[in-house]
Amino acid sequence: MAPSEGIIDYYQNAGDDYSHWSPSLQMHFGYWQRGHWPWQREPMLLSLSAIVHRRLSLGSDPIGRVADLGCGVGATARQIARAHDQLELLGVTLVPTQVVQGRALNRAAGLDRRIEVREADYRALPVADGSLIGAYAIESACYDPSGGVELIREAARTLRPGARLVVADAFRRRAGRLPRHAARCQRGMCEGWALPGLAALDGFVAALAEAGFTEIRVEDVSLRVAPSLLHVPLAVLGFRLARRGAGELHPRRVGNLLAPLWALAAGLVAPRWFGYFLVSAVRG
Repeated sequence: MAPSEGIIDYYQNAGDDYSHWSPSLQMHFGYWQRGHWPWQREPMLLSLSAIVHRRLSLGSDPIGRVADLGCGVGATARQIARAHDQLELLGVTLVPTQVVQGRALNRAAGLDRRIEVREADYRALPVADGSLIGAYAIESACYDPSGGVELIREAARTLRPGARLVVADAFRRRAGRLPRHAARCQRGMCEGWALPGLAALDGFVAALAEAGFTEIRVEDVSLRVAPSLLHVPLAVLGFRLARRGAGELHPRRVGNLLAPLWALAAGLVAPRWFGYFLVSAVRG
């Protein structure tokens, strides 16, 4: 199965399960800030989208188009669109069901004229050179089989000079062979989430510089993400209890339950090898 086919198969079969994780369908981990109660997950999920929004540095009244590179069903795009009356957003996803659901949610929110969701690959965006005023990828850069190189090159092509790319994702802290316990954690995450393998942070940063990005900023936010990661066992248990008696789960849904447990294990037993980072850079 090609990598893109695995991604589509995973989200077509397990994507709906994210509604148990987030009422607003934020399909990512959270970002703890002072004032958040650690046992309330949704505010932390919204907070990660908000911090990515801030790192885009769009200004108070931006006019133009921002791309969500791997938009899911568009939760973050809707959150950003509500903050800027004239901003347009393009969300791209490989998954046909996400396109249908995202468009329906945009219509329900009254934002369908300003948010476009398209079935497309973020490595080949359907936009002209230098036409975007910003781009972001939340837990989607990890699906680039090139380790982020192709995503970065396409962002460099489509962003106008001075525009920002922001990536929030898990990375290997360094390239090289993983010890056995860390390799097992990575394998569990990749099998469950249909990932090609986690990129090494140093290679990702080098690719940004090679593509002409400047002002590259790397923030290790692992400890801020950790409180939402600790929600995983209870979320998995709650999901299983809610489905008690409903029959066997599709293998992709089982993988979707196991992968975050492997992510939690990675954070607990292999923090030297894995981390969660906010990476931002300016198109030169």
